Parts: sequence; C-alpha cells; structure tokens
Amino acid sequence: MKKTLLTTAIIATTLVSSAAVFAEATVTPAQTTVHWVGSIADVIPGDNIVITGVSGAAEIPTGDLNLETNGTFDSTEIGLETHDYDETTQTIGIEMVEATWTLQSVDYSWGENQVSNSVVEVFDTASATPTTALAIGVEIPSTKQMSLKVTNAIPLDISDITDTTASAKVNVTMTAAFPA
Repeated sequence: MKKTLLTTAIIATTLVSSAAVFAEATVTPAQTTVHWVGSIADVIPGDNIVITGVSGAAEIPTGDLNLETNGTFDSTEIGLETHDYDETTQTIGIEMVEATWTLQSVDYSWGENQVSNSVVEVFDTASATPTTALAIGVEIPSTKQMSLKVTNAIPLDISDITDTTASAKVNVTMTAAFPA
C-alpha cells in the first residue's frame, strides 16, 4: 500500500513538473512612445526586439504638427522599424525583422489642457492601406517598418482652447513583438 501511494505521488509530481517545463515563457514586447512636437521619443526595448527610427537609428525623431487655430491638424511622418535586440549587450541588429505591431494609445494636449473631444487618427503611410486609420488594440502582423502620421479633422470646442499661443502635442504609443 505504501509503495502504491509513493508511486502515485511520484507520478503526479512528475506530471505537474513536466507541464511547467513545457509552458511558454511570457516575452516582453518592445515599446515606444512617438511624439509630435516638444520632446525626444521614449524607446523601451523588449527582451529580444526594439523599435528604432529609420535605418536602425537609436533615436526616434520628433515630428511636426501643422496646427490650425481651431485645433485641427495634420503632421509630418515619423518612420519606425523593428530590429533584433540583444538585451545583454544592448546591441541593435542591422537587419529589420517582421513583428506584430499594436497601437496602444493616442494623447492630444494643447498647452496644459488634455483635449478630449477631438478625433486624432493615426495612419501608417507605408502600409498597403495608407488611408485607413489604425485602431487602438488591433494587431498589425508581419510588419518591419511603419511611417506614422497623425491628423485631427474635427475642430475643437473653443472652451478647450484657452491659450492659442501654447504648443499642441500628440503622443502615440506603439508596441512591437515577435509573432507568437
């Protein structure tokens, strides 16, 4: 009886342990925040991938907003690429790699005010559908590079514009990860 219980306990432990060994590890995706006007973009490398500027540039340039006094705008484009990344040596790979990109957030502010009644759209002008706006949370598979542009075609409520001399700013946060 004791041998049967011991054998059963050993088999159960082995089965539970083997499932943990073969479970997929969670991989942290790369992330960047792209700014139009005002500051340097924040790049947070993933475990094995990084988002860069054009030609693998470590610094992503700031774009320009072509802003109207009513709050509408379009922008210059900001080019992004995905590259292999060695976390240990902090080395960016030379060749671009395909990744699954996701638009995480879009924020629009005018001076100190967060603008809430606008419809800021983000476009990837390098894609097969450059006139289709990207949607938050929707994955864009098998993509090596993007050329992002932002627009707001809807005039703001005048109460949102308290200081017409202030700078407007749009922040777009994108992530990129290797396909699962």
